[in-house]
Amino acid sequence: MGNSLPNQSYKVFKSRPLTTEGKDALIYLYQPIIESDALALYLTLASDVQAQSFSGEESMMTVHLDILNAMNAGMPRFIKAKQNLEGIGLLKSLSPYTHLRAHETGRNLVCRLLLEKKNGMV
Repeated sequence: MGNSLPNQSYKVFKSRPLTTEGKDALIYLYQPIIESDALALYLTLASDVQAQSFSGEESMMTVHLDILNAMNAGMPRFIKAKQNLEGIGLLKSLSPYTHLRAHETGRNLVCRLLLEKKNGMV
């Protein structure tokens, strides 16, 4: 979600589903640090991953406008929330121009949720 534009598409990847313990860690440990918009963004992205698994699609295409609507936020709040997640290592945004695997290339930005790397029980 590098240079994020409302009509730009993105893909979300996560190696494991977000567990109850992981959600608790986000709410009670991370939220005071990252603020509520960043928590909302992380949980929205995590729900995108869950929707992908239910639909059977490896990676659904979504546009930033969908997230802005889900969060009821504008681009400045969205960008600050994204920066807060990236700053603490819970999110890694990759542009299509970085070194990506073949299935991640294209015009789309790639977003990786990283909570499982920060907390072994998640």
